[in-house]
Amino acid sequence: MDRWQSVKAQVEDFRRYLYADFPPLEIREGYDFAWHWGDDYKTSRKDKRYGQPGVYLFFDEAGELLYVGKGIYTFDKRIWTHQIQGARYIDLIPFDQKHAPFLLALEHFLICRLKPKANKQGIDYDVPPLPMQLPAPADAEIDGDEFR
Repeated sequence: MDRWQSVKAQVEDFRRYLYADFPPLEIREGYDFAWHWGDDYKTSRKDKRYGQPGVYLFFDEAGELLYVGKGIYTFDKRIWTHQIQGARYIDLIPFDQKHAPFLLALEHFLICRLKPKANKQGIDYDVPPLPMQLPAPADAEIDGDEFR
């Protein structure tokens, strides 16, 4: 989806800080406020998309990111408590329980990088980009493409 474009780029950059076999991070459709509490909402409840921990994203009608938050145990406990002015969509980046501690870092990373206007904490910080290729440790020996 177009509204995910800037977030996807930052999620990919965030992955560079993680170990190589960290599970994929995917943005998923969560809720459209146009659904109200109709059939689409009921279907979304049945597929248990709100029953996982992760990072959630509020967007307006035009696709501007308004707010980034986290649900440490489940989305369900958090996303319905917010009243974000102008919000139209809530999208989700779910984590499995094993990797849930990393959602704290992703939330902070996205707030620092994207500075959503409804977030009040963390917007004064910056996370500088990593160089395209990280330098080898000073005491490492390089043999071809491998470190020793």
